[in-house]
Formats: sequence, C-alpha cells, structure tokens
Amino acid sequence: MIAADIRPFLINKLKEAHCLWSYDNESISDIPDGMLVELVMLHLDIDEINLLFQLFRYKEVKRLWIENVVAQGERYHTSNRFFAW
Repeated sequence: MIAADIRPFLINKLKEAHCLWSYDNESISDIPDGMLVELVMLHLDIDEINLLFQLFRYKEVKRLWIENVVAQGERYHTSNRFFAW
C-alpha cells in the first residue's frame, strides 16, 4: 500500500469500528496525527498498527504513543505493555 492511501484506509477502518462517530464526515480527514495514532493503537488490529510505521517515522509513532496512550495511565496498562514489547 502506498503512503498516500494509508491515512484514508485507516480512517475508513476507524469509521467501520465506530471510533469517529462524533466527527462530521467532511472533517474526518483532518484529524490530527496524534489522534490518528491513538485511535488506531487502541481500536484496530496489529496489521493496521503496522501501517502507522509506513505513514510516520518510528520515532514519531513512539512519541505520539507516549503522549496520547501511555499518558492515559493504568487504563491501557496491558496494551501499553504489548506495544512497548
């Protein structure tokens, strides 16, 4: 999959998982990178998470994960241990 197709693909997957229910369909493509990484990591499967590394550099995904998912604390402890591993 080419990089230009990854973001729309991930957004469509998030829509199918009903993670973007509060967004207007026209503004969904403008969600911030941090929110995209957070929602993909929390609600989609490992195949879609791996696509994040084609869309962003490794360090960027790690930084966004730490800022947006790890910062939520114990709620996602098991997921964070999996991602850290």
